[in-house]
Amino acid sequence: VGLDNFAYLYQQVYLLEGAAAEPNLSHPHNWLLHIWLELGLLGVLAFIWLVLRFWGQARRTLAMPRRRWLAAGALGSTADLLVHGSIDNSYFLVDLAFLFWLALALVDEN
Repeated sequence: VGLDNFAYLYQQVYLLEGAAAEPNLSHPHNWLLHIWLELGLLGVLAFIWLVLRFWGQARRTLAMPRRRWLAAGALGSTADLLVHGSIDNSYFLVDLAFLFWLALALVDEN
């Protein structure tokens, strides 16, 4: 549906009789569906690739004694993003996207 078009299509096309109690839903409450609708299939694949690469780098960073705590914190925040994102918005807000990219940068091998 494209960037930030979910609310318009939901109100015009997808609003079912049982969902009339929530007519102004602004985003899908699931990170996978939200990324798929906003960025398409390539966006979903890119996001999953980023998360898998992050987990691999975080595992290697956990072996470094001086950076272990940093990797553990980044892993925890990313796990929270994915779990919370299964029931609410977890990426497409400026502050949440910033925290996601910060967590990815903290476990960089360089």
